[in-house]
Amino acid sequence: MNSLLIFLLFSLATIQNSSESCDDILVTDLSQHDCIAKQTNTDSYYYSLDETQSCLPSCKKYNPDGHFRDSCSKQRCPAGYTCSKRCNRLIEYAEISCETRADCTKAGALRAQCVDMCVLDADTCMAYHANTSDFRDNKFGALKFKPACDNDGQWDAKQCKGGVSGKCYCYDPKGEKLFGQALYPNAADMTCSCSRRRAELLDSGRPFVSFHCDSKGNFEKMQCDSGLCWCADPKTGELVSAVVPERVMPKLPCYDTTTLGSQYLRQCDSHQYAITKITNTLKTHGVVYANFGMRLCDGDGAYGAYNVSNGIAYCTWRDGTTINTWQSDSSTDISTLNCNCARDYKMYAHQLHCTGSGNYESVQNFILNKQNYFYCVDDDGFAISDYFTTRVDNCTSYY
Repeated sequence: MNSLLIFLLFSLATIQNSSESCDDILVTDLSQHDCIAKQTNTDSYYYSLDETQSCLPSCKKYNPDGHFRDSCSKQRCPAGYTCSKRCNRLIEYAEISCETRADCTKAGALRAQCVDMCVLDADTCMAYHANTSDFRDNKFGALKFKPACDNDGQWDAKQCKGGVSGKCYCYDPKGEKLFGQALYPNAADMTCSCSRRRAELLDSGRPFVSFHCDSKGNFEKMQCDSGLCWCADPKTGELVSAVVPERVMPKLPCYDTTTLGSQYLRQCDSHQYAITKITNTLKTHGVVYANFGMRLCDGDGAYGAYNVSNGIAYCTWRDGTTINTWQSDSSTDISTLNCNCARDYKMYAHQLHCTGSGNYESVQNFILNKQNYFYCVDDDGFAISDYFTTRVDNCTSYY
């Protein structure tokens, strides 16, 4: 019996050691979160599976000078880095992309070879934790907020700012903010699973998504799509009831008369759905372009942050009404417009400064003991710098 057990254990170890990948092999509960927590003012760590040691997980320290000399032809790059072809592993050539050695020669790297090497990807979640000179000078030096990352180096669904008195928000795996937020003390059950699912469907090309999320980005208890309705688990979205036609949705145990009326869609997404149907009908009749204005809806079916009418983007509240006089030219400001400051003012009546368009001013100030202090904030109004007695001219060195 003991001999058989030893043989089985040896066989399992052999299989794991011969594997070229550690995907889906769980050895311990060590995670990226544990490695990030080891971070100090000088050192930063990342989660790694050692493919030569039976896929044992560990926290490895980032090289303070970067990992551009690391070859990725036979092993994975550290989290936050991607494998890319560059001209040699010399720092003076590390930024030169190539496909062949001839590309290096043309770029002036006369004796350089075109090799696979690890290159920092500034768009990944773990790049914010990579202790390289670039990030020490800006992102690594800003200790106010660093995103939480999963074991693959992507953004966690829930990101929290401002400590226990702050807020938590929903994000997609690439760091794009989604619908859903909650004060930190109320965010323990926040999964953002609904917001992420909606984003996935929209990114796949689906013109309209009817799933309703609650204010935290979780699933509402009742969901409908394509004329069918069912009850869902708020944290996961999994089916927990029979699926019935929408006309008999009041029979579902999760139907709530205080939040649902005679129809599932709410005012904004009902309007959006109608526009989608009309647009598709016009396309089938040869109409290439039809302008119905721009109306954003939140993930719960309420009206979104702004409404575009006659070339002007107006900050709006959840009932569709405009918020004070905050507005901007949609042809120039729409890509950066979020109306976060305007909406937070509507909800909390805060004292922070908003731009004319309704975003937060990047530089805020307050007076203490007759001294004026200045500091930088992010898009959500949270401080991302220390306080200064002279006005800050540039907040781009913080994040």
